[in-house]
Amino acid sequence: MRLNRLIKKYKIESFIQKIKSHLSEYDGKLILKARVSQCSKFDGEFLESDMIIKCFIDFSSTYWIGVLAHEYSHFLQCVSHNKLWLSFQDSVFDNIDDLEDIFTKKTNKINKTLRKKISSSIINMELDCDKQAIKLINKYKLPVDKKEYIAKANVILYKYLYWGEYGIWPDFIDKKTGRTASYKKIGATRLLAQNKYKNINQIPEKLFCIFKTGI
Repeated sequence: MRLNRLIKKYKIESFIQKIKSHLSEYDGKLILKARVSQCSKFDGEFLESDMIIKCFIDFSSTYWIGVLAHEYSHFLQCVSHNKLWLSFQDSVFDNIDDLEDIFTKKTNKINKTLRKKISSSIINMELDCDKQAIKLINKYKLPVDKKEYIAKANVILYKYLYWGEYGIWPDFIDKKTGRTASYKKIGATRLLAQNKYKNINQIPEKLFCIFKTGI
């Protein structure tokens, strides 16, 4: 099977087995699927209701392994009753029916004060998750480009910050080419402290300009 060969190639058998074993303690499961379309909304997700981790595999890259570490970190937040996870649950689902609504125009009627409260709770939770994912990448020696992972994670964190301020989920598109912008050119290859994701002026200038062109 192609997937099994890939897992052996990257020597991540022990990591995969750890996730499966841990999920089974909560009657959960791991679902790994080959990506058949670039139009998928997410690279992966953790479904708390069913204790399921889903991850889409890109056979041309190892970034998906970092995504898997990220989703497993969400699972760890959940089962440990992490305070940031609980705060995220309270602030988001008390005010939004579906988290995916943030990525549409369905939440642009939420007042700015509430929007910023929601975005702050999401950023704090996701930042904690990303830092845990990096620890897993190091612990299991996962073949993940950490600079790429962190740069992409930072773009998402800053997107939530932008949404909190303007009520718009920004695109990350290079205006000249019409394609996804280069993460390398942003230079945001370090995960910072929580207080560095609080103010709209903390978004790197190059990234803010890319976000702004979508208005």
